[in-house]
Amino acid sequence: CKKLCNNKMGKKMAPTPAAVVAPAVGAHPYKMQVPKSFLIISFTIPPFLAYIVGCAARMYLLQHSNLQHMHMTSAVLHPEQQQEQQLLFGADSDTNQVSVDTVSLPLPMVSEDKEVPLTVFTSRNFAVDNVRSSNTMHIQPRRSSGARNSNVMDENNESEQVLHEPAGQHLLVDIKHVNSDFLDSEQRLALAMVELVAESGLTLLSYHCHSMIPAGVSCVGVLLESHVSFHTWPAEGVITLDLFTCGPNPLLPAMPMIERLFAIPQTGEAFIEKPRLLWSHKMRGFRKKESILENDSSLMVLDHMEFDYKTLVGSTRTIYQHIDIYDFINPRFNDLHSYEKSLSNDGSYEAENSELYKMNRLILLDGVMQSCSDGDEAYHESLVHPAMFAHPNPRRAAIIGGGEGATLREVLKHNTIETVKMIDIDDEMMQFSRKHLPSWSDCSDIVGSTDCCFDDPRADVYALDAMAWFLDRFADTCLLNDGDECSDKSSTPTEDPFDVIIMDALDPQDDVAFADVLYANTAFWKSLYDALTPDGILVMQLGISPDSSNPPDYIGKNRRRAELIAGLEGMNFKSMYAYEDGHSGFQDAWSYLLACK
Repeated sequence: CKKLCNNKMGKKMAPTPAAVVAPAVGAHPYKMQVPKSFLIISFTIPPFLAYIVGCAARMYLLQHSNLQHMHMTSAVLHPEQQQEQQLLFGADSDTNQVSVDTVSLPLPMVSEDKEVPLTVFTSRNFAVDNVRSSNTMHIQPRRSSGARNSNVMDENNESEQVLHEPAGQHLLVDIKHVNSDFLDSEQRLALAMVELVAESGLTLLSYHCHSMIPAGVSCVGVLLESHVSFHTWPAEGVITLDLFTCGPNPLLPAMPMIERLFAIPQTGEAFIEKPRLLWSHKMRGFRKKESILENDSSLMVLDHMEFDYKTLVGSTRTIYQHIDIYDFINPRFNDLHSYEKSLSNDGSYEAENSELYKMNRLILLDGVMQSCSDGDEAYHESLVHPAMFAHPNPRRAAIIGGGEGATLREVLKHNTIETVKMIDIDDEMMQFSRKHLPSWSDCSDIVGSTDCCFDDPRADVYALDAMAWFLDRFADTCLLNDGDECSDKSSTPTEDPFDVIIMDALDPQDDVAFADVLYANTAFWKSLYDALTPDGILVMQLGISPDSSNPPDYIGKNRRRAELIAGLEGMNFKSMYAYEDGHSGFQDAWSYLLACK
């Protein structure tokens, strides 16, 4: 090397762009040439190859660890459990990467219209002495055939656009008198949880179960929407469960599924008690808009875990409103044992006086209580009879609202009545009441009437807008046109006047836009005045009665009530009377107004 350097001394080398000058050795400097392409490749290709290898290794490790975990937690099922698995997943299901026959617990399922979400799972197990077994199951990616259903894709895109607020629904359920073998079977309980989540339209990402020593099982499932968990006490026949979701779908429809899947009856001659459920539904978090489940629904029924019994009898949405009907037993006034005894024929006091031990039935419109079976008679009698008895001879009556049929029932009790015109805008509400509120419209004990008040020959029932109906027939055109185009002919009614008009519509305190339209429409209230005979009477309910802690109506939530009363005073009613009743089943006393023409 030294000789080569000596030979080249004194000769100049052609300069290159990538030349690197080395340090001089003694007095003999030398130069080393490095191609430019070599530098480019050195700084680009190795990092790229390292990235590719890292990604491949990560995917392999994730998949390998998942399969290894399933093999570690697998066990052979009994024949009965194998049949349950095959019924749930199918004999040839491709959602599992391990045979169903070798998996101890069912894998989380995902419905066909959902994509398996991309998640990262982190967990840690702690070894304790009182645990018999511990299992963790994870959701499995579905093998796709390539093409996706465009409708499913569109639905998924729409669901992804739903704004999820920091709020949710929490369902708490306690069940007693449950089969002890079921409560001590980790496999059966896990199967019930997986099926509950699937039927509820939720997505179970993973779940973890422990079998305790000497007995009992605890499980918690992580949902895409939040969580589900339960713990069992087999010796006592008790399971406690909670389900929390932050999605937009209602959670109450899950209650029948929970009862069917977890309230497994006890067996043997010694066990005669049926499973009993205590449950509570709570609205959690912070919402921009109040839910209908946060009004009287929660206050009267859903929040109360202590109720001996409660169930949703019927629920529907019409084009105008949402209707919910509940049955419940409040232990302050009744108990489940007395109710069940009243249904028997054992000659007991409860059986002989069964009407005293009936469940309380509650109807809500858009979450606002309308009436209940315990206060049905008190409310509707207070609304109808003061006006009917105050009139010397009521022959024609009109009812605005009253879709349950109870107001009509009370009017038809007066034998002087020849015609009743009932106008309610919601025909679906009236049909729903016929089915689920039969006692509200029961006229079987009225001489000359029919079993259902809606079918009484004296009743003309219209599914129309009552405001428009009265304005069309009794409107003062001067008021409608703000004083223009007035004439004597314009105020001539096209319908015979009424002796009594009963207003059983929205409460003045209802926070809905139509309440402003109804209670601030001077032309409508003037048409009611004109629709009365000279000695006619107008009566209406005015919502919660004020007490000493309330401000004056005109500056509080009762503003509409104050404006209505002031408007009626200007229509030359001869006298007006306000009264109230405290037995109508509401949380507070209820107020009414009677105006005599």
